Amino acid sequence: MLHPMMQEISDEYRALRASGSGREEAVSRLRAEYHNELQYMDDAPYVHLGIALALCRRGELTPDTAEPAKKAVEELRRIRPEKSAQLKRIEKTLDAPESSGAEKPAKKRKRYDPQWSVGDTFIRRLESPIAAEEGLAGWYVVIRKVGEFVDHLDKLVQLVVLSVCPPDAIPKTGDDVKKLGNLKMMDAITPEGLKANYLAHIQIGCSRTEKAFALEKIGCFPDVPLPEDQQKDPDVRIAMPLATGNDRWGNTLLDRVVAMAYHRAVSPPKSETPPVEKKSVPKENEYRPPWEVGDTFIHAFEDPIAEKCGIAGWYMVIRKIGEYRNDKGELMQNVTTSVCPPDAIPKTAADLKELGVIPMHPIRSTRDYRAQMRIVSKRGENAFGLTKIGCFPDVGLPDDQMYTLQNCYLMPLATARTPQGDRQFEMRVASSFRVFGLTKIL
Repeated sequence: MLHPMMQEISDEYRALRASGSGREEAVSRLRAEYHNELQYMDDAPYVHLGIALALCRRGELTPDTAEPAKKAVEELRRIRPEKSAQLKRIEKTLDAPESSGAEKPAKKRKRYDPQWSVGDTFIRRLESPIAAEEGLAGWYVVIRKVGEFVDHLDKLVQLVVLSVCPPDAIPKTGDDVKKLGNLKMMDAITPEGLKANYLAHIQIGCSRTEKAFALEKIGCFPDVPLPEDQQKDPDVRIAMPLATGNDRWGNTLLDRVVAMAYHRAVSPPKSETPPVEKKSVPKENEYRPPWEVGDTFIHAFEDPIAEKCGIAGWYMVIRKIGEYRNDKGELMQNVTTSVCPPDAIPKTAADLKELGVIPMHPIRSTRDYRAQMRIVSKRGENAFGLTKIGCFPDVGLPDDQMYTLQNCYLMPLATARTPQGDRQFEMRVASSFRVFGLTKIL
């Protein structure tokens, strides 16, 4: 696949058809599900191709799905010439007579229920290389069900929390489970401050998948509470997904989630010999831009992308909201972005709140408004062409700020050129504004 999203769409189409949706209904639901991506110039081609190829596999391709897919092939051929051979094969598939035809009947799939009760607790031995790196080789992940929900594809999803323990500390009682603590999956920025989300989810669609997790039940402990800092009423749909597939380094995806969560654990398991915590160390003679939290800058759009997005002659507004060090010890600036015409450059915190911020990562009902910048030299700082207009540290974020697993997943802003010739940070901000607009801070 050219893009992981194409496989995701293909899987969703197959699931929709198996759940009883007809061809037209399934396509309509996919277009609604990926509405944001269809408006985004970087993602739209892959959505069109994902839908079209999903129909091709069933011999159900229609002219209204084939046409945008063929246009997507031409667009990708222009911006990704290194994929010309793969795009040629896709084009051949779209043109094949057997790819098109009337809607085929689909056998309705019965929803699989693994029959887990709230409180059911399982263990699984950690044996992947990434577990060994974190000092967890031979330890166990403890998985406890805390709820369930039915997703948009009519599949039953298990909500769980995770802990880890050495072989000699496998819990036998509810008190034992409570003492272990839970691994935090995500952070949530809320009006009440920074909260945590410990929830993960497991989608078990058949008995084969259930067996693949290789879970051993050790008991049922329904009365163990969640940690006190658990975010209230989180969107369960974006709980951390757990899977049994392997990555390129031989780690199961479940083991990777556990190891990463343990690495940054806030409430680690109690053990007499815990692994040594890894710490990122700043490099000597590191350049540090003299930015304080709240420092706000403007940048005049210069590249053609601004005209395409209807903001030619406008300004980008960048405000620092924090910083962090990545796993390599590199200093990263956390920022929010806005845009405004020349006669509306903000002068006060109230102006910034009224202006609003641009969503960077819209995901269903939640959004992440944060981006990140790595500035390693004065020359690199100057390359952004920023002019400071003030410091406004008390301007918050919109209420629908999403959960974020790690800072490293924030949208990167850089001065490098895109294949279209636009500077990356101008393209990111302008394109996001064209699709999502500005969200006011109330």
